[in-house]
Amino acid sequence: MMVGPWDIPSEEYMEAASRLERGMDIKPDRIGHIDTERKKAQFYGRTGGVYAVSLDGCDCADFQRRRLPCKHMIRLAVEL
Repeated sequence: MMVGPWDIPSEEYMEAASRLERGMDIKPDRIGHIDTERKKAQFYGRTGGVYAVSLDGCDCADFQRRRLPCKHMIRLAVEL
């Protein structure tokens, strides 16, 4: 199923919904510069990390492990 620009496997629907909810809970002060032209942004993690985010990927551990859209990618899509 297509969710935004991503094709999400059916077994991941509940996880995608959870990430959408968590993405919408990201506080505005945790969102760095958003480059709307390049569709990229920086997000600041709770423990001080900085994540480079695009619609194609993210530096966070969740995306690196699962290779599916994380909360940062989903929030970027909403912001764009």
